[in-house]
Amino acid sequence: MNVYIYNTRDYENKSNWTLGENKPNSNPNKPNLRKAKMNVNSLITKDYRKKDDFIVRKNEPNSNPISVKPKISVNLYVIEDYENKTAFRLQKNKPKTKPISSKAKMNLKSLAGKSGHTPGRREVAVFLQSMSNPIYLSLRASCNKSYCGVNQTTTRCNQLTRLRLQSLFWLICKTCSKGFRTMTRFKLTRRDFLKATGSFGVASMLASGGTLAQTAGRGERKPNLLFIWTDEQRYNTMAAYGNEKIRTPNLNRLADKSVVFKKAYVTQPVCTPARSSVMTGMWPHQNGCLKNNIPLRKETKCLPELLNDPEYRSAYMGKWHLGDEIFLQHGFDEWVSIEDNYIAYYSEGRDRNLRSDYHHFLARKGYEPGKRGTFGRSFAASLPIEECKPKFLETKACDFLRRDRGNPFVLYINFLEPHMPFTGPLDDMYDPDEIDLPENFKDPLEDDEPLRYRKKRESCRKKYGMDEKSMRKLIARYYGLVSQVDRSVGRILDTLEKLGLSDNTIVVYTSDHGDMMGAHGMVEKGVMYEESARVPWLMHIPQLGMEGHIVKQPVSHIDLVPTILDAMGKTQASAGLPGRSLIPLMKGENPARDHVFIEWNATSPGEETIRTVVSPDGWKLCLADKDKSQLFNLNRDPFETTNLFYDGKHQDVIVRLTERIRAWQIATDDTSARHLTN
Repeated sequence: MNVYIYNTRDYENKSNWTLGENKPNSNPNKPNLRKAKMNVNSLITKDYRKKDDFIVRKNEPNSNPISVKPKISVNLYVIEDYENKTAFRLQKNKPKTKPISSKAKMNLKSLAGKSGHTPGRREVAVFLQSMSNPIYLSLRASCNKSYCGVNQTTTRCNQLTRLRLQSLFWLICKTCSKGFRTMTRFKLTRRDFLKATGSFGVASMLASGGTLAQTAGRGERKPNLLFIWTDEQRYNTMAAYGNEKIRTPNLNRLADKSVVFKKAYVTQPVCTPARSSVMTGMWPHQNGCLKNNIPLRKETKCLPELLNDPEYRSAYMGKWHLGDEIFLQHGFDEWVSIEDNYIAYYSEGRDRNLRSDYHHFLARKGYEPGKRGTFGRSFAASLPIEECKPKFLETKACDFLRRDRGNPFVLYINFLEPHMPFTGPLDDMYDPDEIDLPENFKDPLEDDEPLRYRKKRESCRKKYGMDEKSMRKLIARYYGLVSQVDRSVGRILDTLEKLGLSDNTIVVYTSDHGDMMGAHGMVEKGVMYEESARVPWLMHIPQLGMEGHIVKQPVSHIDLVPTILDAMGKTQASAGLPGRSLIPLMKGENPARDHVFIEWNATSPGEETIRTVVSPDGWKLCLADKDKSQLFNLNRDPFETTNLFYDGKHQDVIVRLTERIRAWQIATDDTSARHLTN
């Protein structure tokens, strides 16, 4: 029978065949032949050795896909894991190779490409535009006689430069300038090339007659990091934290295969300070981000800079709120911005006429910005779901994963939602009548509670309306925002799975701080109550295999960066940071520290400074310098309705926990809050 396509998912069982017509001969009526031959064009398979799920195409070289030792005459062999011979695909018009052979060879001379030039001994030309294992080189002063597409000039880069071989004689320089695209042919001596690629073992490989393809696939795969976080998401907004009414199927799915930290606290319950700790692993009083809109110092390293591995591709997408909002910085290779709220806080010399990526996305859709030349948050939240910020970030993130699936990567995605304005396209997803109010919604906040908190409650009543009906409607919209984020998270996780990356990708999900959302009659954050200071924190670490593991002990975001670095095999990179890896705790070992600390730094003259400690035995002490202090027994009073600090019955607890705070202040060089009430 003449066949066009032979498609089977299980050749060994000879089932599920599909036969076409008018193409090379085959003999499907004799399927029991152990060495059946097929005259085909090209073979695409996820796992050749199992001989399943392959597709035969047309107009390409002959192959014998059923033979145990097939030979395929192909053009370019693209592979994510050469040693295991998995996930390869065939291209055209490139040198011949034998992808199944353990000594596959690539004829580099045929890589002359568009220039028609055959690379000689003193030149290197490797075409990696479609390869799944791009190689990065570190070259010093290598940009001589190179053309910069941004400045339209010939440039010379005298810095240690990260270069990605992108196509024949064209490279992307990571330090020359933002938006840099292409550079003309690089001429390197053989010695320079071998020195630059020494970290990959290329020198020894070439000396022994190996190939670049073999080198890229020999070492163990480095783990990827997918870090997803939100803004202002309180801890109990998914099933893993006891909320069965909110619909977050994708976060629930992630929680089922993750370590779930049930009592995760931020370092300071407000945006910039909390974010500074998440990104740097340092306390706000250490990195200088004591309140909102203080820029993170350039010399303070974020995780990509601590990782310090040129093989990783890194991207930050979403809200930043650590200064110079829309500009590439702190070791990231790519930057996708969504906020234009912080133009007034840009550093000197930054162009304040530039706008975020999301702004340009909306402009291309035909929308007109407001009077200030920007699209406000309320406007963005009023758009159809396909044009809102979560969908925009989802699309950008999935595109990044597809483009860089062959590289080890670090990808941060920060959704603005469920942050105010507390409205979005899913406002009607939840019936307000079915929303439960917080247990402490009617807490009167007696005179022994901080004055600032009582003033905040009155302000929230004027802003949001604090009757039960108003609060249920607000919480319903808040849940809708969380569900909106959940949808985008689900598509990102699905993309990760479809690309075959999930088994080697660490996934983190958390938020910068919580929201009171009616607790103690308040909304927003900025207070030490649990609803403000606690967040969800999920960690999926494939190498640990601890699916659905629950950690009930209090933990802090200060340990997030060391934990990630430990999971990525870079334990030494966290040396000098105040936090410690929580992986021993995940494994059931005793933690290095068992008390969690939280700080509040005054945001205006006359405002109080607070230092808080949460003990493993359920006590929470909040020491203030200019306002009321607080003491809560979280075991008996989980909703913090009774302040025990002034009842005269718990002086021993106060003294014990005060000593803990003092010791922590000394250890972290905290000199901004020495005079606390005790």
